[in-house]
Amino acid sequence: MRNNSNDNKSNQSSGGEDHHSQESSISTPESRFNQTLRNVQGLLKGRSMPGKVLLTRRTELVDQSNTQEPALNYARSFSYNDAETSVSISKEAFESPSEPNTNESVNKLKISTSNVENTSKGPQKSVIGARATDSARVMKFTKVLSGTTVILEKLRELAWSGIPPYMRADVWRLLLGYAPSNSDRREGVLRRKRLEYLDCVSQYYDVPDTERSDDEINMLRQISVDCPRTVPDVSFFQQEQVQKSLERILYTWAIRHPASGYVQGINDLVTPFLVVFLSEYLDGNVDGWSISDLSSDQISTVEADCYWCLSKLLDGMQDHYTFAQPGIQRLVFKLKELVRRIDEPVSRHVEEQGLEFLQFAFRWFNCLLIREIPFQLISRLWDTYLAEGDALPDFLVYIFASFLLTWSEELKKLDFQELVMFLQHLPTHNWTDQELEMVLSRAFMWHKGYKFYVGGRDGWVLKPSESYNHWAESNRFQVNDTLYFKYNKGSDSVLVVNKDNFFNCNTSNPIQKLDEGNSEFKFDRSGPFYFISGQDGNCANGQKLIIIVLAVRHHQTPPSAAPPQGSAPAPAPAPATAPSSSSSPSHAPSTNPVTSPVPAPAVTTTPTSSPPSSVGTAPTPSEDVTSPPPGSNQNSTAPKGNGAYGVTASSVLVSSVVVLVSLAFVSSFY
Repeated sequence: MRNNSNDNKSNQSSGGEDHHSQESSISTPESRFNQTLRNVQGLLKGRSMPGKVLLTRRTELVDQSNTQEPALNYARSFSYNDAETSVSISKEAFESPSEPNTNESVNKLKISTSNVENTSKGPQKSVIGARATDSARVMKFTKVLSGTTVILEKLRELAWSGIPPYMRADVWRLLLGYAPSNSDRREGVLRRKRLEYLDCVSQYYDVPDTERSDDEINMLRQISVDCPRTVPDVSFFQQEQVQKSLERILYTWAIRHPASGYVQGINDLVTPFLVVFLSEYLDGNVDGWSISDLSSDQISTVEADCYWCLSKLLDGMQDHYTFAQPGIQRLVFKLKELVRRIDEPVSRHVEEQGLEFLQFAFRWFNCLLIREIPFQLISRLWDTYLAEGDALPDFLVYIFASFLLTWSEELKKLDFQELVMFLQHLPTHNWTDQELEMVLSRAFMWHKGYKFYVGGRDGWVLKPSESYNHWAESNRFQVNDTLYFKYNKGSDSVLVVNKDNFFNCNTSNPIQKLDEGNSEFKFDRSGPFYFISGQDGNCANGQKLIIIVLAVRHHQTPPSAAPPQGSAPAPAPAPATAPSSSSSPSHAPSTNPVTSPVPAPAVTTTPTSSPPSSVGTAPTPSEDVTSPPPGSNQNSTAPKGNGAYGVTASSVLVSSVVVLVSLAFVSSFY
């Protein structure tokens, strides 16, 4: 019946096209004018854009009359969003024009991945992310995945902007390195890994409590308490068998990773994997799923895939879940600094109200925003997460800054209590793919850093319309920002020199010489940089430039938060340090971890440490709020001639009191 009904729909569609062509042939000039007017109105509304499609109206993605299996039969999306349109602003929109949509059947191309049987099914008409299911993009994914060896760099580039739902499970396995890129080895490796997981379950989980230590019993008890709290808004996760699967995965992972053990928040990180891998066996909406419809072998396969993918994900952020979670604290400091550089009024207002970023952003990093946005958007967000690879921790800072500054104007109007309540219950329940794509787009642009054009429109010349000193004073420069020198190759050059050679206009011994005509120089440290012209006489006549690169503010390390109950004991790591601007590779967006997104007010000297800020007391959080105690941002006065902070008996006493208060604060809601 399905095939007949779809054939009828196809006939009706083709008949409608014939009827439309007949009407077009007899259309009057007035009707053509009205149609043109409607097209222009649609363009102005953003429904269509020649060259680049940013806002796309939902249309049929494949020609159903040519497909062997109707796309509507495949319903493996777990989206509940019925929005008519969706925004596709993505990384590709900033790098290259999008290919136009095509009606060529995608089912003619088969994916040769061997770990799943149903990958040859046609693309679903998904309502989440029109760009992810665009037929041209589907064919790009198909081409990459069908090779004997998958080129992961190309796959990351595609996945960053969203993955077609029915391909997502295969792509995630590849991006995380769980499935080998070589298709000949893939099936054997996955089979061996799944059997290894079953061995671990039988060895660690399927044993009586008499064979467990007290710590292991307490950890299992904590996991069993947290599983029913996991994604409470989705009824699927309230099924007892689903919670048992979560419990097996989490306990086995914790036993195999004693350095961190189980930490509250890791239970949230399993849920995207569980839903995506179950979508290979269950159709329709997640709320309509029943895990009892699967065989025990299928459930074991899904659990094994979740376990190994969770392990691969957390391998890149191990110190996020060790004792005191120093990795998260470090990223929270980076987030605070980045927000200050992007939106200084918001940063100043939050600081004036006494609200510490740790009080709200800790949960964001701990649960990767799973508790902050609707669950149906999580898989799209995680497409970008996993495409980032090893650079994900640094890129999270940009995503969360973009997420926070979505409400820039609202935040500046709230006092301390209102800020806490607002940030713990953000108004995202009505979010669609459009809002999420905007968050990711801003994060990508900010991550690319800021490029300063020396001399403005004039470039690197002898007498620019604006003096180099005035130009430098009107901008603020940060580590990883880039200077762009534009000049005629062969007639001039740029010399990076030391202070003495700068003031003496000595061109004979430069630190670095740039002579390619259009040269770029990236700041890799804070402090002064000296540039002079390589052309004889130009430096003496004023063609030279001093740039002062600002240092990242140095914050005293906050007191370490106590590990949540249920965590396995582990040696305390070294204290978390203030955020540093170290470069790390990024696969999709950029290689700059902390960059200046916009020009800022003039600063001509390197700033010193900021004065101590007041620390507010947060209201008692609700049970499901995962956040650390308010951080203490006390700066001691450094002795003259010494870069270290002075330590007094009173500061030690205050720190001890703060740690005790922190322990009590954390235990109140863990």
